[in-house]
Amino acid sequence: MTLGRICLIIDNPLRDIDGICLIAWHLSQIGHEVFITPMYDQVYDVFALKPDLVLSNYARANNFELLKQFYNLGIKVIILDTEGVGDWWEKHSKHMSSAKIDDFVEKYLCWGKGQAATMEVYGGLKSGKVVATGCPRYDFISRQWRSMLDKNQLPEGYILVNTNFPVVNPQFSTDTKAETKTWAKALEWMSVSQAQNFAKHSQNAFEKMLVVITELAEAFPESTIVVRPHPFEEMTPYKNLSDRYSNVRVRKEGTSLVWINKAAVLLHMNCFTAVEASFMNVEAISLEWINSKVLREHSPEPYLISHKAESFSQLKDWITLIFDGGKLEKSHAQNSFAADLIPKSYLMLDGNSGARVAKTLSDLIDLESKAAQKVPVAFRNRVILSARQLLGHRLSELIRWCIMSQKNRKNRKLKQLDIGKITQFFNNITVKNSSFRPVRVEFVDQKTCDNSRLLSGKSIKISCS
Repeated sequence: MTLGRICLIIDNPLRDIDGICLIAWHLSQIGHEVFITPMYDQVYDVFALKPDLVLSNYARANNFELLKQFYNLGIKVIILDTEGVGDWWEKHSKHMSSAKIDDFVEKYLCWGKGQAATMEVYGGLKSGKVVATGCPRYDFISRQWRSMLDKNQLPEGYILVNTNFPVVNPQFSTDTKAETKTWAKALEWMSVSQAQNFAKHSQNAFEKMLVVITELAEAFPESTIVVRPHPFEEMTPYKNLSDRYSNVRVRKEGTSLVWINKAAVLLHMNCFTAVEASFMNVEAISLEWINSKVLREHSPEPYLISHKAESFSQLKDWITLIFDGGKLEKSHAQNSFAADLIPKSYLMLDGNSGARVAKTLSDLIDLESKAAQKVPVAFRNRVILSARQLLGHRLSELIRWCIMSQKNRKNRKLKQLDIGKITQFFNNITVKNSSFRPVRVEFVDQKTCDNSRLLSGKSIKISCS
């Protein structure tokens, strides 16, 4: 077997770090040299490291040209979309076809059989390029890996409220207007007017959600209410509530599975964590009286798998029943939907998605492989790359930092990798089974890279000792 260098791109560590680390662990056990690279730093580090293969966190209009540049360097480009489910998948697949990603993408990894089948029909990819692997971050639902979940500091049995309003309460955009433009640009199959209409309905639901949290705090004063905003949401509106109510805690650290694992009940509105809760045997309740058809149809799966509260009074009764040791009866439709959803959208929750992804990547490694024919890259992107290579990382980032808004500076820092937590993750696996090869975790240094002037110093190298 040929061993090589593999770069794993990560967008949001809050959501994705456990799954990415699991892929890295499997690859390192095989013997590959693995790099975990923050999305914002891939424009430097992939060119500095020149790996044999890049696993990108998505393929969208905003990164097509970058992926083409990777391909033209002889780097194999693989996609594992971090937003792998939703009824938008057919539109997304058609967009992939129109963008001709078959010219520069080696494999497209899908969470489930349904997405894979849709991508095969509409994605314009050659036979064999689409592979259903499952999503590695959901391996931690399985008993095999669940003990690896971080332990939060709160006693179990709390009310968990997972919010989902990144468009109208954005952390990484200046405001809703900027966020809707980003949506329309990145997705392309969603028009600006559609994004604006979605934002209008989201704003209404967001304001009502704040009222619901207030009512919960007053209705259950002896119970802890954990509010976990979407990874791309601003925390301030929720912290204003926690300042008023001592039983409300606003927490963002850790993955969603960490918080679901110890919750008595999950409350949400169109949030895919409801699917996770269902698979972990935690009651998921959708707040339907504040929902709307526009929002629901964008992500119907959470609605279909959840119990549907039509009023706060009904919600209160259901929570009281759960606290008293009761169970909410699931309908035949809910059970049937969940049974169909697993193979369609998650392949199988067997704890082996990370291993399947790693094997697919490992099988693709070929150190002699080069791009058969270079694909054209937009002039603007070629100029930007040339400028970065001329200036180097330090000077390029200094210029960027000077023109960047204060909010964007703060947000980029929030997406940096925590080497301590990553090291602890691998140590926990070694403790679990001493037969595994020990893993070394370190920031990438200049000795490792092909072009040290481009190196950001923020990527983390994973290798076996």
